[in-house]
Amino acid sequence: MASLNIAGVLKPAAKGHGGAHVAHHKNTSAMPVERMPVPASVTIPLSQHIGAPNEAQVKVGDEVKVGQVIGSTDAFVSAPVHATISGTVKAIKPVRIVNGNMVNAVVIESDGEMALSEEVKPPVIETKQDFLNAVRASGLVGLGGAGFPTHVKLAFKEDAGVDTLIINAAECEPYITVDHREMLDHPQDILSGIREVVKWLGFKNAYIGIEDNKADAFKMLLKTMEENEEFKDVAQLICLPSTYPQGAEKVLIYSATGRQVPPGKLPSDVGCVVMNVQSVSFLGRYLKTGKPLVSRSLTVDGSRRLQRGSVQDHGRRPDDGYRHHRRRGPAAQEQQCYHVSCQRLCQGQTDPRLHPLRPLCRRMSHVPRAHSHREEGSPGGRRRSDQSQCHDLHGMRKLCLRMSVRPSAGPVHAPW
Repeated sequence: MASLNIAGVLKPAAKGHGGAHVAHHKNTSAMPVERMPVPASVTIPLSQHIGAPNEAQVKVGDEVKVGQVIGSTDAFVSAPVHATISGTVKAIKPVRIVNGNMVNAVVIESDGEMALSEEVKPPVIETKQDFLNAVRASGLVGLGGAGFPTHVKLAFKEDAGVDTLIINAAECEPYITVDHREMLDHPQDILSGIREVVKWLGFKNAYIGIEDNKADAFKMLLKTMEENEEFKDVAQLICLPSTYPQGAEKVLIYSATGRQVPPGKLPSDVGCVVMNVQSVSFLGRYLKTGKPLVSRSLTVDGSRRLQRGSVQDHGRRPDDGYRHHRRRGPAAQEQQCYHVSCQRLCQGQTDPRLHPLRPLCRRMSHVPRAHSHREEGSPGGRRRSDQSQCHDLHGMRKLCLRMSVRPSAGPVHAPW
């Protein structure tokens, strides 16, 4: 796609080499988000993040409400878990999540009222530490898929030289459109969240990186900034090329700033912090309402759908694990709701087709090749294969190993 030329939008600071130009099927980008019905019961694992697992803060028979803390720990690298529905705690039992681990989970039977907990109040913030404490209390973990506690990411040392906040709104995956919908539906929440993060953590630069296939998102954010004085200079928009994996953290940092994150290092080592656009949008809402992370949106699409679109589920991690098998698993109720929604939306086989990345796999060998180099002093620079070198798979070859090249008989989940 040709680069957009919109006034007020920056070009990338650097252009990397390569990238896969996969076909985009943003079929649901123009569809409004639909809220899923409240389930009869939910099973909420107490570990839905990278870090220490939580301990149950409720017992069998307790009445709970939406937003009430049901799992927490004093460990720094962790995030509390809240009730996603109101009702009665029926059991606390171990469950196996998608990554194979056994964790404790709280089973709640719904009372159908979705009553909000009295604990839900806007946080009072007067200092940087108050802000970080509020982020932790919200239960926010990276909504881009990693599940890393956000308060830990933001708790960098003041002398670390971190000066740039980058909002990841690239959404380079072929089917997913929830970040796109977030920018169209909640631009004020996004800009409000960025403003608060910049205010309390002292960032000098703030960028929103968006791929050039989302012209309406650029226009919506620019319009919101122009019409609201409080958002006028909150962030600068960067138009990124639509290549895969443009949304990968290190690729995004290089495109936005020209800085390269060395192997084994973190974004903070080059002065950057990256947040997903849904994460910062949630933060903007939370600081106003005090309602913690108890729901999020995901995309339902694929070749077996009767109806497709974006849905909002009663859980905080519905896409991790069910579509990202590498990641930590979702709450059982989220997986069940997502599975039910797929059954409802995707009944009857139509035209099964390959995920756009699968054809790429067909053209890439799964067998690691021996590194070759020119032998010094040899006539004509003769090439030889050095079998003693470390043979590692190309990153995309590893992707191929986990992706079938056969047409899917079920809904296409992208990425897998």
